[in-house]
Amino acid sequence: MPAQTPDRPVLGVVVVTYCGADVIAACLETLIGARDVRLRVVVVDNGSPDNTLQVIRDWASGAVPFVADMPFAVSDVTKPVPLDGTGDGHQITLIETGQNTGFAGGVNR
Repeated sequence: MPAQTPDRPVLGVVVVTYCGADVIAACLETLIGARDVRLRVVVVDNGSPDNTLQVIRDWASGAVPFVADMPFAVSDVTKPVPLDGTGDGHQITLIETGQNTGFAGGVNR
């Protein structure tokens, strides 16, 4: 991914997920592939009992290649992507609630 420049606007995005293993990688890949903005993405997992957290970690590390199955083009995302809110350009922070607090609880977290 090309280096982001400070003159690009910053956009905050909160993604609350619960049992989203089947869609979360595509969601993150699409977001992080965005251009012309600097994203600050917070992913809040509401205690998913499936493998949502592992899918997120595998996607971020690049351990599992992302295969786009979407009706539109997706830019390649350079991996690894830190999940601690650091890094150049777009940033992702992963928060694990440990319980299903609902959408409002996840956003408030």
